[in-house]
Formats: sequence, C-alpha cells, structure tokens
Amino acid sequence: MYDLAIIDGSYLAHKVRHSLSDINSMPGAFFDEIERILGPLNVESMVLCWDRGPYFRAREFPAYKAHRYEGLTDSEEEALRLFYIQLDRIKEVFGLVMHQRSIELRGLEADDIAASIANCHGGLVFDSTRSVLISSDGDWCQLVRAGVDFYRPGKGLFTDVDLIFEYGGAAEFVAAKALAGDSSDNIPGVEGVGMKTAVKYLGGKASKAKTEAIEEFMMLGGYARNVNLMK
Repeated sequence: MYDLAIIDGSYLAHKVRHSLSDINSMPGAFFDEIERILGPLNVESMVLCWDRGPYFRAREFPAYKAHRYEGLTDSEEEALRLFYIQLDRIKEVFGLVMHQRSIELRGLEADDIAASIANCHGGLVFDSTRSVLISSDGDWCQLVRAGVDFYRPGKGLFTDVDLIFEYGGAAEFVAAKALAGDSSDNIPGVEGVGMKTAVKYLGGKASKAKTEAIEEFMMLGGYARNVNLMK
C-alpha cells in the first residue's frame, strides 16, 4: 500500500491523447487510465505533476527537446491546441471535483516537481510514509530510494533494491545516462554507447575502444553538460 502516488500527468495525458479518436472524450479517458494504473497499487492519495515550458534546460542547451514540435502541419498544430484545452479541463476536475493536488511551475518538467515531492517524503508537506512514482520516463529511476518506488506501466515496479542491483545507485544511473545520452530529449551521448555499455564503463569493464570514445567525450565536456541536463 502507498500513501501517495506521484504521477507524471504530462506522460499520461499524451498517452491517452494518442489512443483516442475524439479529443473531447479525453478527460474521462484520462481518469479511467489513472484508475486502471492505480488499482493494483492500492494508493491513498495522489498528486499530478506537469511539464510547463519554456524549460530552463533549453536556456543551457538550446537543442533540448527542440525537435519535438518542429515542422508541424496546420492540422497538427490545431490538434495540439485542442489537446491543451482538454488538459485545462483535466486539471480543473482533478482539483475542484476530486480534491487532489495538481502542480506545474513555469520552466520545470514533471520529473523536477516529482523530485521535490519525493524529497519531502515523510515530511510535513505531504505527510507520507511510502510513495510510488508513476511515469514511462526511465529518467525517474534516479528518484527511487527507500520508501519511494517507481512504477512504469507495462514494465512493472522498480525499487531501491533494483536501482542498486542494475546501476549501483542514483548517482551511477545519472552517470550512465549522461554517457549514453537521451534521443527523446535530443541530448547526444557517446556514439555507439547505450546504457549497458555505460554501466560496463563505470564498472571498469568496457572495451578499450569504448573506453577511449567515452574518455574523449568526457574531455570535450559532453559528460558534464549531460549530467547537468539530466539531474
């Protein structure tokens, strides 16, 4: 049982959006999806976290997520406009009708807000003793710790034990991501290096060729830039 579910509202809204033929049915489908996900997790309360641009990371690295809305057609832009109208409806219902929290801050993404909430875990802000993060974004793994689990729909539950077993800890996870990069966010990493190879490198087990490529990437500043973007 979890006292609090910290939900990536932006991820969930886009997931629901792409499953519908009628955008006007989005609020109902959104809450149905929340109920479906939370059912087996046995959650007492929840908070929705939202992305709200322009993101502060784009000021540091202009290419950050710049590819997502490039070259949209007029019909795609109109569909996006209607989507944001439905988002406003969802946020209104969530707060006024369901009496649950919904948080967005200009310049921040859902995982930034989730990190702050997770860090308040067990404190006065949400008075929670056990929380679960919900998103499809693997970057949320770095927020996992004792008392804060991570549920990825379709992939299952990820705990602090899993984090240590697979990566060694949150810092090691961020280091591996910084080397591998993140194509979905338009963050380049070392060419030919994915998470598995990055983890091998951090454990001193990468091949000589991969090690040389990684160390060159680090020397040129790519690693330090990516660490700042991924935290």
